[in-house]
Amino acid sequence: MLRIKQSKNSSYYTNEHGEKENYYDKESKGFWLGSAKEFLGLKDELTIDEYNKLFKGQSPNGKNLTYQTGKHRTYDLTLSCNKDLSILKAAYPKLAETIDKITLNAVKETLQEAQKFIAVRETKNGVTTKNFETNSVFGAFHHSTSRELDPQDHYHNLLMPVSFNAKGKAYANDVSKLFKNQKYLGNIFQKSIARELEQQLGLKTIFNEKGLSRIVGINKEERDYFSKRKEQIEKLAGDNASYKDKDLASLASRQTKKEYDLSKLQENWNKELQQKFGFNEARLQSMRNQPAETKKADLLHSKSANLDNRTTRQISIFKNIAKLSKVKPKGISSKSVASFSGSTREQLHNSIAQLQASLGSLQAQLSSMKQEDPNRLQVFSQFLSLGFQLQELQQQLAELQRKELEKAIEQNKESEKTKGRERTRFDRSPKDR
Repeated sequence: MLRIKQSKNSSYYTNEHGEKENYYDKESKGFWLGSAKEFLGLKDELTIDEYNKLFKGQSPNGKNLTYQTGKHRTYDLTLSCNKDLSILKAAYPKLAETIDKITLNAVKETLQEAQKFIAVRETKNGVTTKNFETNSVFGAFHHSTSRELDPQDHYHNLLMPVSFNAKGKAYANDVSKLFKNQKYLGNIFQKSIARELEQQLGLKTIFNEKGLSRIVGINKEERDYFSKRKEQIEKLAGDNASYKDKDLASLASRQTKKEYDLSKLQENWNKELQQKFGFNEARLQSMRNQPAETKKADLLHSKSANLDNRTTRQISIFKNIAKLSKVKPKGISSKSVASFSGSTREQLHNSIAQLQASLGSLQAQLSSMKQEDPNRLQVFSQFLSLGFQLQELQQQLAELQRKELEKAIEQNKESEKTKGRERTRFDRSPKDR
């Protein structure tokens, strides 16, 4: 899975909690990836001094790489292994080195593909064009835990704010195409791991209809047991939340990472997996012998549940619109939802305006509350819920506008045809009439 977000603070990645705990250095000193290493004279191992300078858009010797050094953005491309792989690594320490090599190669493969979507803007003779033949550099950090100290392998890959063309000239990054291909790149990462797991360890991976993967032989109970952070986010954001909504919930509920001893954590994970879930050599062999098949009944159940949830959510949104617009809903059903696109533009605009006002009020309230305030989570949940509703309404309005435009175009075509027929009738000679 891949998440891309802007990174504003370089120290967050090198010393998140000050001198007391260097979170990133505790697990990984960091390393450089990307084809721009040679332009910058970087070795594989990352140093804090190099990193801080490049984060600001400077070369390792402190030279400004562009005219607007310090104003360009750095992006964090976080590649997360599925929970099953982290469980497998914790259960069988002898496989850890092989698994780490597999995941690192998958990271390199994914970033190499990501390079195709990173552009620089070049201006020649007054004409600006995008050049995708670029060379970028990433500061990479590998971590093995979630914030709730569950096993969760992931890589933070910091795309430094400038890239180079073939001649070695530095420009600010244009990452618009990178964001559009986020899901595609996440699939490359997962499929690379799946391919190597089967080739090197004989373990099979299956993918669901959403493109998410799991290792055959590891079950949902085991997965959920080591997914406390995921459970925390989903409880806050809701089951049907989008990736963007979950990111918002993650940010709002993020707490300072707890101090820990990684070797002790790994020892505890291993003990739990062996004693509670029976991860032993026989279990590993059994996993290798299992066929990579997904029961059709499971897929049908999953799709049916998704459709039911979607309908329920649409009905809920419809009721909220009716309430905000002072219209009493009478027996709102999925059939009513289907015809909802016919609602008036004025009603939608009024509902959106009221939601935006409510969100503004809640946002101001959140800003004035302290992080440790026990009521903050409840207020944020309300804020998030209204945010979901606003997003749905804006989509409905866009759909309504699209249909109105299509209707206007069709009417215009019909009008032109009618005029054409009239012109043809009067252009004919008296003899032809």
